[in-house]
Amino acid sequence: MFAILKKKLHTLVDNAILLDNIILKNSEDELIVKLATQERCPENLKQIVNNCVGNVWGISEQLALFLSNTIHHFHSKNVLEFGAGSSSLVLAHSISSIGGGKLSSIEQHPTWCAENWKIVQEIENVDSQMIVGKPKWSFGISGIYFSFKESCLSDVASRAPYDLVLIDSPQFFFGRDGGVPLIYDYLVPNALIILDDAGRQFEKNTLFRWLRSYPGLSLVYYAPEFGGKGLAVLRCHHKQSPQFSFSAFISGIRDSYSIFKNSEFKKLRTQISFGCGSLTETASPSARKN
Repeated sequence: MFAILKKKLHTLVDNAILLDNIILKNSEDELIVKLATQERCPENLKQIVNNCVGNVWGISEQLALFLSNTIHHFHSKNVLEFGAGSSSLVLAHSISSIGGGKLSSIEQHPTWCAENWKIVQEIENVDSQMIVGKPKWSFGISGIYFSFKESCLSDVASRAPYDLVLIDSPQFFFGRDGGVPLIYDYLVPNALIILDDAGRQFEKNTLFRWLRSYPGLSLVYYAPEFGGKGLAVLRCHHKQSPQFSFSAFISGIRDSYSIFKNSEFKKLRTQISFGCGSLTETASPSARKN
């Protein structure tokens, strides 16, 4: 009986995701498509990407160009990113070039990108702040996921509201689900949320859960091959309270269960407890690879 129920639940979730994919393929924003497909990259931007220093996660030249184009077109003055590094340099230089603004970066391992962040702090007209994030197990509207709220909420709230958010972290078993629950209440109308690596299955599932649970969001661009690992862009059209979706909730439980069974995760499982355990200092570099 349990096996039959489990199969039916999996089918329900898979069909819901498929239905959303069919609908959302027809919801692209022409302007976002234009910004995302512009191929010419200014030499100064290439230099910023190529000259990143230290042990940091890199971003593709295609993503760097899209971030720069987006900031210039929408005049984004208050940007939040999950995952500092080479993207921080691109964002900060772009913000500075439109007259200045704020850049807030949530980072689990500040020492990894210390050299790059030092450069960011010296960029003219940019109020930059790094927020140390410690993702912890949380139980919420989309199931079980790693949340940043306990470690980051006060800092994120104090620097709000945001008109552009880049979610490019955390990596691997931490998942990206905790991004939107943290920032949803702190977005300006029509703010954009950019999700990198959106061509991967876990990120696709995360998109599905966000769209089902946060009715104020819509997907305006999705390219699974963008930059080699995919890109998705969501727009926050209006503030509407989160809503419970059974298929999103089951999807979150299912993904969490698959993470919980992962061999790398099992090595660290004894150090985690609901709402209080943190993996930020114990996860091996190999476990954090894309």
